[in-house]
Amino acid sequence: MVRMLVLPALLMYVIRPAHAQYGFENWTVDNGLPENEIRGITQTPDGYLWIATLNGLARFDGVRMTVFTRKTRGLSSNQFGTILQGRSGDLWIDTVVNGLVRYHDGSFRAYGMQQGIPGDINGLADDDSGNLWLLSSGRILRWDEASDRFLDIAPGSAERLYGNFLWEARGFWTRDKDRLHCFIKGHFVDYTLPPAMLKNQAKSRPTTSATW
Repeated sequence: MVRMLVLPALLMYVIRPAHAQYGFENWTVDNGLPENEIRGITQTPDGYLWIATLNGLARFDGVRMTVFTRKTRGLSSNQFGTILQGRSGDLWIDTVVNGLVRYHDGSFRAYGMQQGIPGDINGLADDDSGNLWLLSSGRILRWDEASDRFLDIAPGSAERLYGNFLWEARGFWTRDKDRLHCFIKGHFVDYTLPPAMLKNQAKSRPTTSATW
């Protein structure tokens, strides 16, 4: 009985100091964040946190923020949305109104129609192999490093336009008469819709987020 009482007491004595090592700290505009509303965040292999906001892109080293804006060479906007990493740790950032930006070897570069992007950027996704997938004008594009371009992965299906999933950040979807077509983590998966669902009013050519 003594042993049963002493052991829990010792465990509490050991565990309490361990918990005391941890705490929470808030970082806001008062600490250098360009805006309190964060639109995207990721950590690169060198340990930096990159934080996308609508008032600048911040790089955080654990102590201070370095903010990049349209005054930075290679950037033409302060408004940043989704932020993803490529295979080599490069960053791909949706600039909300001015296309796509890549951070590579310490500099920013803008990508647009000359690199195969047909129109506005509707979404970014990646997969477990590090591929980057871009949704633009309803089309799914894959970044191809060798050609320095985004390639339409299904050019023969021009009538099939995709939209973003609302809760699945790594994929896109569309629907035709009786099937749901999903693109998740670099793969297509099709589902036959049940008769009851065929009666709903979901658009077959989505232009906004959906909850399928």
